[in-house]
Amino acid sequence: MKSNVIAAMVLTVMCSGVNASEKALEALHRTAGDEVVKNTSIQEPAAQSDRLDGSRGGTWVYANSAGCVVTAEQRNNGMIVYVQDGRGQQATLGFLSDMRSGDIFSYCSPARTELKGQTLLLSCAEQNNGGYSTRGSAAIEMNGGVSRVSVTGEVKRALGWKTDTQISCDGLKPDLAKSAGSAKGASLISGTYRFSDGYTDSKLTVREVRKDGARKLEFSISAGTAGGHTGEIEGTATPGQNGSFSFRGTGGCALTLKPGTGKLTVSGANDSCGDYLGMNVYVDGEYLLD
Repeated sequence: MKSNVIAAMVLTVMCSGVNASEKALEALHRTAGDEVVKNTSIQEPAAQSDRLDGSRGGTWVYANSAGCVVTAEQRNNGMIVYVQDGRGQQATLGFLSDMRSGDIFSYCSPARTELKGQTLLLSCAEQNNGGYSTRGSAAIEMNGGVSRVSVTGEVKRALGWKTDTQISCDGLKPDLAKSAGSAKGASLISGTYRFSDGYTDSKLTVREVRKDGARKLEFSISAGTAGGHTGEIEGTATPGQNGSFSFRGTGGCALTLKPGTGKLTVSGANDSCGDYLGMNVYVDGEYLLD
């Protein structure tokens, strides 16, 4: 994803035995953020490509009591994650929206990806990186946002592999005051999301509220097909399992809203909510933040 020039610049600093300056790392992060989307594009089916065009924006900041700060930025077809721990160590991670490819700047380009439950694993074995050998691994746990990040980066030197970056940030919580993409002080889930399967275009509007001491989602799904059929489901979803929210309506309608970073996944509506949806109107899918 990044150019060899960038890799050589960063690794020259690493291999000199001197830590890169904060200014140099900031410059790297800006460049890496610009490069990740441009150089990792995978040809998408026509029905999906439209929803990956253009930058939807959105920045989420997470922190913990140990001084870790993790910033996740939604880009036009993926996510950039900037990580800094309480000791000042920094790392930049990137992955596509479909999680089929990723990067650990400046150790793995590209990195292999594997999704285990709600955790995305990034890794690479030895790579020729601007004249040096590097390898690395990272894990991003996403449970209604980023809850844990770990990063390991190594550089091969004369006496063997040397750990250059070792970061572990657990117990991350949203820092609402520093996050953008929703009104100040509002929930990171609240917002407008969109989904299209090539035939049905759907809009999902969500507002997080607290009722009776519990966190709930007020939502509205409106959809229309190319054939002119429409459908609408609205109501209040209550907390379910693994960070999801569940809704039950009339006629046996039962659906689940599953939050993710910059997205919400709707499931169950196509099979059970026929009373709300017109003919051939299907709304299950992954809705991306507008």
